[in-house]
Amino acid sequence: MRSRKSLCDKDGIRNLHNVPRKEMHLLTLILECSSSARKKILMHPLIAIFLHLKWRRVRAVFWATIGLHVSKQLTVQIKAWNLILYL
Repeated sequence: MRSRKSLCDKDGIRNLHNVPRKEMHLLTLILECSSSARKKILMHPLIAIFLHLKWRRVRAVFWATIGLHVSKQLTVQIKAWNLILYL
């Protein structure tokens, strides 16, 4: 695993200047946990709400990406069939 800065200084007092402010830091820490610990964490109501809100934010982008991939594949398939049938 990669090394991270400690959240506590050498006296054991929490140093808030080293606390990452990134939104995805929590999910990164969860993914580094063991499987049983990850399941317990993800089942917690606060984490479930957090994940639900994240999904609501990215849902439109996710489905738009899926739609673009499907339309691209259909276009390629139609062009291939036209090439095969009209040769």
